[in-house]
Amino acid sequence: MKKIIVVLILGLFACICSAEEITLFEGFDAIPWGTCFEEINKIYPNARNITLPNQKAVGEKVLSVTENGPTMSYYFFNDKLYKGRIYISDINHNAVIAVYSILCNTYGEPYGGHPIEGGDVWLKKKGYSSFWAPFAKLGISFEYVSTLDASNRLMGNNLSIEYCDLKTSHEVNEAKKKKE
Repeated sequence: MKKIIVVLILGLFACICSAEEITLFEGFDAIPWGTCFEEINKIYPNARNITLPNQKAVGEKVLSVTENGPTMSYYFFNDKLYKGRIYISDINHNAVIAVYSILCNTYGEPYGGHPIEGGDVWLKKKGYSSFWAPFAKLGISFEYVSTLDASNRLMGNNLSIEYCDLKTSHEVNEAKKKKE
């Protein structure tokens, strides 16, 4: 039941975004790009501040919120929102197909994609990644990964959908390259 609710929420979010093109340019989760860290921290007072490798060196912060289902992460560069991520663990395959269909119906065919394979002797990861760039300022990535044990038994399916301001994402990547 929880998975169905998550799919319905994602579907509603995609429909709202497609109905109001301006929303696609302006942000994530009805919060405009460029909103400051403190404002979102007020909206989600129970959000966790996540530390990622190399983020402080480039002025990046991450807030993560898990309420009734998916984990929503908000990424900031110089204290301004530039990326949002929806992460759903243990989602069933049919729900993933439904979400992918919603994204294709909303944004058209993906710009690109590739299979995901990796892991080690004990755990294998298989999946698929797709990317949409429906507008000059908006990037959307979809990543679905299944984890299998050594006997190829399914241990779980995870889905990540990321919305980003492409211009600011490029600036963050350039800043990270300079720090390396």
